[in-house]
Amino acid sequence: MITGNRELNSDWKSDVRIIGEGDSAGGLFRKISIMGQGRIDGDASCETFRCMGDASVQGQLTASSFKQLGNMHIKGGLSGDSASTLGELRVDGSLQVRRMKLIGAMKVGQNLRGEKLKCSGQLQLHGDCISEEVRIRGVITAEGAVNAEHIRIKLNGPSHARELCGAQIDVQQAFLSWFPSFLSKRVSKTLSADLIEGDHIRLEHVEAKVVRGRRVTIGPGCRIGLVEYTEKYKEHPTAKVDKSLRQ
Repeated sequence: MITGNRELNSDWKSDVRIIGEGDSAGGLFRKISIMGQGRIDGDASCETFRCMGDASVQGQLTASSFKQLGNMHIKGGLSGDSASTLGELRVDGSLQVRRMKLIGAMKVGQNLRGEKLKCSGQLQLHGDCISEEVRIRGVITAEGAVNAEHIRIKLNGPSHARELCGAQIDVQQAFLSWFPSFLSKRVSKTLSADLIEGDHIRLEHVEAKVVRGRRVTIGPGCRIGLVEYTEKYKEHPTAKVDKSLRQ
């Protein structure tokens, strides 16, 4: 069923409401609401986007407020002020949202940009992540660089990022695991990276070629090729560091 409020104003067109199963052409709307299975054919812009179920957008989606519960696939990019996802979200293009909160799994085909990213689950990026604050509890796979003022990662599984760059970088294992107790010991909770660079760096269970910072703490479970620091350096007895240099 598709229903629409046809009252127009000077800024926005009518609402789109899909209940059950249906589709709608793209366009400029005040509100898009999907409960069930829905598809938007083409680019769409709206003030608010709400989805509970399975949905797809066959183009670019711009929404000031985006909330999704279930599974969603956006074949273009997603942009807006705030986004909240509980479930699975796939964005083939870039994601540019000021505040992003994820519980579940998200895959971004290009770059991710914003001010605050909070993720509990699995995050896969084929581009760079540029934000003021990044907080991840779970698993991250980033083919590009993760660049933020504050980066905090709690590892719940094998993770990778080409680069981590920020003022404060903190990587540790999560206290609780998603996996059953008989499997958790077999699952690697290590992050690998080519370069980690920042002012204050604290690492645990990290494998990196180069770590460069002002104050660096290398904790247990780390395997580092080269550490370069300018002020303070601390190394755990069980960490393996090939070489450390004060610049």
